[in-house]
Amino acid sequence: MTDDRLKAAPLAYQNEPFLNSPDGRILRILSEYAEPLSRFRREQIQDTVVFFGSARFQSREVAQKAVKQAQAHGENHPKTALAAVEMAHYYEDARKLASMLTEWSITIPARRRRFVVTTGGGPGIMEAANPAFRVPLLLHAEVLVRLPGQSAGNFPRRFRDLRRTLRNPHPGPD
Repeated sequence: MTDDRLKAAPLAYQNEPFLNSPDGRILRILSEYAEPLSRFRREQIQDTVVFFGSARFQSREVAQKAVKQAQAHGENHPKTALAAVEMAHYYEDARKLASMLTEWSITIPARRRRFVVTTGGGPGIMEAANPAFRVPLLLHAEVLVRLPGQSAGNFPRRFRDLRRTLRNPHPGPD
């Protein structure tokens, strides 16, 4: 036997070709769950309330400005802008619910942080639910999910306490 055949195989968790292969996919997925849990433990976070939702929803104020701009540019029936005003109540509801949850959770007497609002970090519902946009001293966890065919850096970040990017756990380029 040659020396090459006697060479010990690397441990699976140190074997990059294996980890990046289709067979290693389950380990990549598992690590994307385990690593954020480790961060939450370090930050003494016991539970989270997660807000994900459409990145297209806007606040009522922004949506109403878009209608006025469309009308100013001569659009008689600014259908898209008017639909955004109709859908703005979801943005406002997410903002209100996240605020109520945050205010309530900080009153809970506990050693660990309870019911921390966690968002996707993007615009729309996720921005609305992010209490850091209104009260910068509150803890907030932001989880960014990068989907196949989407750039992870599409959304501006105004605030992050805990950062974690959950990548597409599929083999091949992201």
